[in-house]
Amino acid sequence: MNPIRAMSAHTAVFLAFISFIGYLLWGNRVPAIQPTRPENLANNIEEHTEALALALELSDDELEDPIPHKTSGFDLVGTLLGRFVAATFHDPNRHYLPKNAIKEVIVQTAIEQELAKIEGCLTTQTVKWDRERRSRLATWIRVEAPKIFAITIQCDFEPYHLLLAMYNFQRRGITDEKLPLVDKSPSQYTFPPKIWNQLKIVNFRDNQWKCLAPVFVQQKYSYDLKAQCIFPFTSDGAVPKDGAFSSVYRVTIHEDHHEYPEIQQVC
Repeated sequence: MNPIRAMSAHTAVFLAFISFIGYLLWGNRVPAIQPTRPENLANNIEEHTEALALALELSDDELEDPIPHKTSGFDLVGTLLGRFVAATFHDPNRHYLPKNAIKEVIVQTAIEQELAKIEGCLTTQTVKWDRERRSRLATWIRVEAPKIFAITIQCDFEPYHLLLAMYNFQRRGITDEKLPLVDKSPSQYTFPPKIWNQLKIVNFRDNQWKCLAPVFVQQKYSYDLKAQCIFPFTSDGAVPKDGAFSSVYRVTIHEDHHEYPEIQQVC
């Protein structure tokens, strides 16, 4: 046999074999899906590209307000958040509501307006809470539990669940005098599971300290304060003076939180 012809035949067989293997590996490939990872990087890029293209198609009006608000009208939470003050004595800074801010924001009209938001989602349950009944609950909140209300409205409740949460506090006799609520395991009487999920309970426990900055009064020299307490102090940035057993700081106490009108700064 001619050597050149034999070599060509072998080459043809080899190329056919390579083509067959290539077909098995590439021509009939099915993407493997990993159970805990994205299918592949290329697919992720495609998805992000599609999302980006969709975003670019939206008009300016749609981007300004893509999701309709569930309620409208008076924004008590926004008003409340606007009254927060930074306690710069802490590192990092912490924020609290001054005593008079709670009195000035959590008033009868504001509470009633917040509770009246259930009228936007009338059901057989909400219709039982007419204006007169809501007004009575609002009066109890204003007199006995303005801080609890200020804390609860920061927990992102739907209007009806907010009303039920406050009604339950009233039924259980849980007023501002019972704060802070620091039970290790949350009571189902205080935080009924049908109203409160775990995230809302955590938010309540964290937010309550923002409404509990201490007030320093005359003729009282001993205070039993929790570790989570926020001190209503503004530091002037001066370097503290260190002693053998302590450090001395110079701070300004918020005017709502002391009864010493002649004092401007304390060390």
